[in-house]
Amino acid sequence: MKTIRALTIMMLIGFLLALNAIPAGAASTTLVINEVMYNPDTDAKLEWVELYVSSSPGSLQDWTLKDTANNTFTFPDLTPSEGEYIVVHTDSGTNDTTGPVYHLYWNRGSGVWNNDGDEILLGDASGVGVDYIAYGSASTTINGSLTWTGTNPSSPKGTSIALKTNGVDGDSGDG
Repeated sequence: MKTIRALTIMMLIGFLLALNAIPAGAASTTLVINEVMYNPDTDAKLEWVELYVSSSPGSLQDWTLKDTANNTFTFPDLTPSEGEYIVVHTDSGTNDTTGPVYHLYWNRGSGVWNNDGDEILLGDASGVGVDYIAYGSASTTINGSLTWTGTNPSSPKGTSIALKTNGVDGDSGDG
């Protein structure tokens, strides 16, 4: 009986140690959509999406940004570090892949993010959704897995929407 009790206790201790070995926030994303300029003052090509790197995800090659119409930006081979930013511009330009702020260009001839409401989905190379936001008249669930709660913020022309605290994402328009 003592042997069974000792084995049970050892199994419980092992289970608890395994739980503690999982880093805090392991289920959270390594990149968050930090700020969006979807309705610039002048030219729609001046739109951009800023990502914050909360922990290094390794290479971003083949990660994507998509909208509801399935317009897709595919990331080049880029390996950002924790605390850095990536700005994906809708307009044309030359990629700047030196941190701490990386500038990537979609090279579109027109805007992509709808001014009255849209959804932005960040996906990893395998197509798994990593982060998601909705604004304006957009819905609040995408792919049945990522959700957006609270208000869907929108802003006047020429004003961006951003997280109140860089990189702190509660998947809510209220934050």
